[in-house]
Amino acid sequence: MKASRAADPSRVGPPELPLSPMQQGLLLDTLRAGRRGPGVEQFVVRMPEAVDAKRIESAFGQVFERYESLRCGFRWHGGLSQVVHADLRVPFELVPIDADGGDVEREFEAWLAEDRERGFFLDAPPALRVALLRAGAEDHLLVFTFHHILMDGRSILRVVREAFAAYDGEPAPERSSGPKATYAEYLRHVAGLPMAVSDDFFSRLFLAFPGPTPLPFGVSAGQGSVGPHRERSLRLSAARADVLRERAAELEVRSSSFMHAAWAVVLGRHAETDDVTFGGVRACRRSTVPGAEDIVGVLINTLPIRAHLGDGWSVRQLVGDLHEHWVALRPHENTPLSHLRSLAAASNHSTLFDSLVMYEAYDLTKALPALGGRWERRTARLIEHTGVPLSLSVYDHGGLRLTLEYDASLYEAASVDELLDQLDAYLLEMVRAPDQLISQLTGMTGAASERIAAMAAGPAIEASDACTAHGLIWDQVDRCPDAIAVSAADGSASLSYAELRCRARGFAAVLRGAGCRAGDRVGLCVGRGVEIAVGVLGILESGAAYVPLDPNYPRERLQLIIEDAGIGAVATTAELADEVGELGARAVIITEATADDGGHTPPTADDIAYVIYTSGSTGRPKGVPIRHQSVVGHALATRKVYGLAAEDRVPQFASISFDIAVEEMFPTWSVGAELVLRPDDVLDVGEFTRWLDRRGITVLQLPTAYFERWVDGLLSRGAALPDSLRVVVVGGEAATLAAYERFVELAGSSVRWVNAYGPTEATVTATTFEAPPGAALRKNPPIGRPIPGVFAYVMGPSDDLVPIGVPGELFLGGSCLTPGYLGRPQLDRERFVDIRLPRSESTERLYRTGDRVRLLASGDIEYLGRDDRQVKLRGFRIELGEVEAALSSHRSVASAAARVSGDGASARLVGYVAGSPRPDAEAVRQHLVSALPAHLVPSALIALDELPNLPNGKVDYGALPDPGDTVGRHVADRERPRTLIETMVWELWCETLGRHDIGIDDNFFASGGDSLQAIRMLDQTNRMGLDVDGAAFFHSPTIRGIAGGLSVPRALPDDGATSLVTLRAQGTRPPLFFMHSTPGDLLGYGPLIYWLGEDQPCYGLQSRGLAEPAAMHRTIEAMATHYARLIRRFQAQGPYILVGWCFGGHLALETARQLRATVGRVAPVVLVDASPALGPLGRASSR
Repeated sequence: MKASRAADPSRVGPPELPLSPMQQGLLLDTLRAGRRGPGVEQFVVRMPEAVDAKRIESAFGQVFERYESLRCGFRWHGGLSQVVHADLRVPFELVPIDADGGDVEREFEAWLAEDRERGFFLDAPPALRVALLRAGAEDHLLVFTFHHILMDGRSILRVVREAFAAYDGEPAPERSSGPKATYAEYLRHVAGLPMAVSDDFFSRLFLAFPGPTPLPFGVSAGQGSVGPHRERSLRLSAARADVLRERAAELEVRSSSFMHAAWAVVLGRHAETDDVTFGGVRACRRSTVPGAEDIVGVLINTLPIRAHLGDGWSVRQLVGDLHEHWVALRPHENTPLSHLRSLAAASNHSTLFDSLVMYEAYDLTKALPALGGRWERRTARLIEHTGVPLSLSVYDHGGLRLTLEYDASLYEAASVDELLDQLDAYLLEMVRAPDQLISQLTGMTGAASERIAAMAAGPAIEASDACTAHGLIWDQVDRCPDAIAVSAADGSASLSYAELRCRARGFAAVLRGAGCRAGDRVGLCVGRGVEIAVGVLGILESGAAYVPLDPNYPRERLQLIIEDAGIGAVATTAELADEVGELGARAVIITEATADDGGHTPPTADDIAYVIYTSGSTGRPKGVPIRHQSVVGHALATRKVYGLAAEDRVPQFASISFDIAVEEMFPTWSVGAELVLRPDDVLDVGEFTRWLDRRGITVLQLPTAYFERWVDGLLSRGAALPDSLRVVVVGGEAATLAAYERFVELAGSSVRWVNAYGPTEATVTATTFEAPPGAALRKNPPIGRPIPGVFAYVMGPSDDLVPIGVPGELFLGGSCLTPGYLGRPQLDRERFVDIRLPRSESTERLYRTGDRVRLLASGDIEYLGRDDRQVKLRGFRIELGEVEAALSSHRSVASAAARVSGDGASARLVGYVAGSPRPDAEAVRQHLVSALPAHLVPSALIALDELPNLPNGKVDYGALPDPGDTVGRHVADRERPRTLIETMVWELWCETLGRHDIGIDDNFFASGGDSLQAIRMLDQTNRMGLDVDGAAFFHSPTIRGIAGGLSVPRALPDDGATSLVTLRAQGTRPPLFFMHSTPGDLLGYGPLIYWLGEDQPCYGLQSRGLAEPAAMHRTIEAMATHYARLIRRFQAQGPYILVGWCFGGHLALETARQLRATVGRVAPVVLVDASPALGPLGRASSR
């Protein structure tokens, strides 16, 4: 820390003094954070009176001279110490405030903030100052700014009282009788206390220490509290305070023990733990030296309080235990916190707590006004900044004032207010019924429960005459019959709303003629054509429900769905009719539509519209039927949330086997907008974006994982979003803050961004979150609030509401819910419950999502993860149990496990199989490919002799090896890359897949890749100047297959012996020319070329001996002459930028010399790890 001015050594009084335990911590915290960090405090007095500035300065100067602790400077080089300076003056400033008719209070607050930012240099005393802000003849603000390292709370009160007594001409406050010790005597006494006994006490306290208790609302403390601090307060009446004192006396504990208990429960509920640690502030004035009550300095100390909220414990037991702990701390209360951190470090935890509690039997804001006289008009407050993100101060003076000081960079004021309300509620429950179990405490008053229940309800759904999904669409036919309802990806085919209704009704007649009746379930197996729309609406028009059958699914999976759903007929196209027949179902061709026969009974709102199959934990997928009324309600709700209009164009991106396709179709059609079928190949991010632009897409829904790849691809290219795009909706899995921030970087505030959440059982989307355009977020985007018609409750273990911010399970309700799974009554009983909620006289049917969430003070819901073994990966819902069941079904597998490895974009599904002999992983993979959809097949499969088990015999998932440790053979056992192209592709594969044991004939997907990783890899390959076709890659997904269809493009013809090759042609920067190293090739430059970015053209000079050994040059000069000639032919004018690695450095220098001799313009030569022997003027030796 740099001092602002040096103290005069001749004026130093007593010798160096030790620091009190609290001062040690404060000094270390300040050194870490800087002079503006924690510890800078302000005592502020509003004085609506005429003020004599000189008398104020004199009054504080008298107190300053009286107490040596106020004149201390601090040293830390060679040890921590403080020195009292004898002749210092109180810095005083008179500040005129000219609000110029504006807000005086705002001007005051702005000055206070600037003053805090000034901070203090602790080695240049004094670490205090006084300012008088004058806004008018009788309008003043007295600001006493100081560093906490000089005095604690009781000292502040004494200093301020004495200073104002001197100013007001009143007697100084009385001191206690008896012997008096000086501050220096106190410091030496504490420094001489033995530590051994305290070490033993705290070592026992830290046994099995789990680390600091996580902060409420999932806030991460990081490296401590670094942001600006604010305060929120809650006052409890004198009557409440009296009841608390009476109950404490009855239980023979302190009132503070109840406050410690209430805070422990707040932390425990938010962190979901029974082992809670927070800091407790002790006065430390009774167990030190005589007369310590009157010492001005820093005597307080903060020590850890560890509370156990065990099962079956009552409030009485918890309060009693905390009281005993508090009493037991007294002999050890002067142990420095920094020393305790070193003890805890043995348990791998250097931080003990991130919140603290201070309980004071006085209140500065009331103690001074109670003096009467001029204080009856004055108001006082203390602005503090502790070193922790959350600090609870309890002032017991008449009533109780609960003040939470918080780091404003971590918390919103509304969240802090919720914590205060919960603290108040827990305290009220504890005092009223000390014998109730801790687990029975709710932390909510009746009013709070009703407020939370009200927040759980989405807005009302807009009115509509339509009661069926297709009826809602037909309403648009009369309004806009000629508007396009659906169009092919390239626009070559389309149907207007009138044509669509005609075709759908005709197909409904075909279905009825084929024997389909109302209430039947009809399969829908089509490719990506307008037949999707005709098939969906035709089936609904017939009174049946459609069941999507993705033609890309394995036959075994499709047969299972057909059997489970009781499907007799499948709507399909002529191209797929034979495949449908092989599944054992009757194919009904969609294109063979006839006129509407009109002879049918229309479905009702309660009839089933569709059945979507999702992953099942037992190994069999489960069918989720959704009613017409749910589809109608969902369409009406989401079209309002997304602001859909007839002018919109919305792509149909998802497979119809996933429920998101429902949200792409029905809301779009319900407003008369156009549904645009996407192309089959969306691997190329650039081509996909150009397609969006060509088709004028306005509203885009993407799976979260694809969205992240898409945005990254656009940013890396420096590309922009299509001008037509106005809304982007993401969903399918948790969105990250990093992905959102990259989108904001790309889109600014021009495009709306919506994060959507919802399980299939609640009709696609249940909640949405939309940040204000371009707004900054503090953490991962929440999943938002319930959409119209949906109820979203956060429930605890007993299926009751939990307080705001406390994690719980998300329950959904409303007309959106499925009536139940097909043929799964036991699963229905597990997942659907009837619960009575506040303000409700009857029970509500709710769906247990299994998702862990918390309700935020804003009303938004934050997603935390899964409660069970269901995961979301790349937008797909996966039951790990289903994957494990499929793995175990192979005859060679004795036991199996599945888990997700990695985070975010690198996450992948990994399967483990064990048996004797060890199973053949490739044989198991082929078995899975024939039985499961692609998203359920693990991207990495690991064969083991046996699975690791826990003592109870269950699989120890934490001990399963990482894929990179075990998958496949070492690259030495495989064919290595042989050419520049193969090497460049191999390096990209290694980076993408996170492994280096890949041969050129290994299948990308069998090596752990998936389609999204393929998108990323192909995008990077193309940016390196290698134009890889996506379809060709999927046909032959190996390095040899990719490289075999490519060649390094020749930049110049050279009779079959060309040395100049193109490494990357595109880009706007001056080209770079890379010189080969000793082998004659350019293989080593692959990573460098990649990291230079797509805007950097790169060319290489390789030895012509690679193609014709007899033509190889024999000297560096001959090589350089040849290379200089090729460079000049390619680029007539300089400057030329040459790069040489290792031996290439020799070549680069000699080539540059020859270019300079002929054209005169050569840019600086770049040498990479090159140490050539140089001749005169940079001429390279040919040795």
